[in-house]
Amino acid sequence: MNLLLIAVPSLFLAASAAPQKRIPNKPYLVYVGTYTNKTTSKGIYVYKFDPGTGKLTSLGVAAESEDPSFLAVHPSGKYLYAVNEIDHFGEKKSGAASAFSIDPKPANSRS
Repeated sequence: MNLLLIAVPSLFLAASAAPQKRIPNKPYLVYVGTYTNKTTSKGIYVYKFDPGTGKLTSLGVAAESEDPSFLAVHPSGKYLYAVNEIDHFGEKKSGAASAFSIDPKPANSRS
């Protein structure tokens, strides 16, 4: 898997629209965009990072997306944006951007 960029949300524990500060030494999610063309990668992967131990645990594919080369988490923690490094979109010569809703409690990240 070719790693491109890690989007580390400064806030991810958002249960409301109001920004919250990350709690020191409390695990949070990290998103990694990967190249997908000519590889077996599926796009955006999510990991749980424990800053207390430095452990990074893979939680799997967060979203299938073609060549997501830049990721950004919205300040609310509710959305993930990806710039798709492609030279076509549909039938036109163009790049693309994707937006995804973030589930604040994905089943595989509960612990």
